[in-house]
Amino acid sequence: MLVHPRRLFLYWIKDDALEQAIASASGVARLYLEASIAGEPFAEVDQREFDFRAPGWYLPFGQSDCRVRARLGITEGGNFRSLLLSNEVRVPRERPGREQETWHDLWDLRKNRSPVQGGSSPFGQKPWDGIVQPPTTAGRASAVAPMPSTLGYLAMVLHAHLPFVRHPEREYFLEEHWLFEAITETYLPILDILGHLSRDHVPARLTMSLTPTLMAMLRDKLLTEKYARHLDRMCELARREVGRTKNEAGFATTAGFYQDRLLRFRSMFHEEFRKDLVSQFARLEEAGVLEIIGCAATHGMLPALAINPEAVKAQVLLGVSEHRRQIGRAPRGFWLPECAYFEGLGEILAEAGVEYFFVDAHAFRAASRRPRLNLHAPILCPSG
Repeated sequence: MLVHPRRLFLYWIKDDALEQAIASASGVARLYLEASIAGEPFAEVDQREFDFRAPGWYLPFGQSDCRVRARLGITEGGNFRSLLLSNEVRVPRERPGREQETWHDLWDLRKNRSPVQGGSSPFGQKPWDGIVQPPTTAGRASAVAPMPSTLGYLAMVLHAHLPFVRHPEREYFLEEHWLFEAITETYLPILDILGHLSRDHVPARLTMSLTPTLMAMLRDKLLTEKYARHLDRMCELARREVGRTKNEAGFATTAGFYQDRLLRFRSMFHEEFRKDLVSQFARLEEAGVLEIIGCAATHGMLPALAINPEAVKAQVLLGVSEHRRQIGRAPRGFWLPECAYFEGLGEILAEAGVEYFFVDAHAFRAASRRPRLNLHAPILCPSG
């Protein structure tokens, strides 16, 4: 597996047949690195001695923009006997490709013409409307008017994700408190302030991902009941702290602040939200103050799965379908897990109906065609 563009990590599992082959060998264990550059057949680029007794091995690697694999075996009598062949790993570029830079002006998209495909804009009738202004709500004008002279836009984007943790066999399990702390310190405060902005008709627009694993936990009956008990304990602790610090001027106000905050969150969770936070996020999207974007099914690192394109497609398609099931509509945008991109991923996302996605800076700076404005403008993929 790739841990850095110039560093590989190799690991192996020894079965009985491999153990016997190693035990019967009299030669030296060797490792051969083979690379395929520009689609050419694999050829040896490095070799070295290594030890089969180790569970894994870090390897420096000097090539980029290629595919690489490792071959493990024994050298006996001057001949190499291959015992194991690794999977292929794609090593990305570290600098832009050789193609000339291209540039498509925003106004091309506004004319509902895609410069790449020559057809209608993939972004719909108003390509950038979701960023420029919130949708008009019934009975009142749009919250933000378009600005013809605007030089740029600021998109506020939050990524909300937690790995799936659920332990019905125990009342208290440490990892479940990741979820409980996130609800108390992040999700309830966000819902609280966005709810106020919506009710007060304050112009606001936020983009936020909700991953399938997180939504599944937020709607799991066992976990929501556990969180309710956790919140009760926090409120009781706050009450005791208020009593303990009532004569300490330096701490009393802080204890009182947290007691008020936790009591309000408990009231919101039970009475206002009915223990269903996902529905509240969906309601805010309907109100036009939030756009909820999707993510891969299990937050799988997609370039690491690229050796099996069907696995990547499953991550994307299941992520989109689960978003539609939980939120009620398919996501327009997509947060790539770890913001990690590989060439060809845009086509898979387009097939799933995704209109835009977020990537790490490396995807811009090592693009096939150098983007003129670097990180300061979106890139239009060949897939549209």
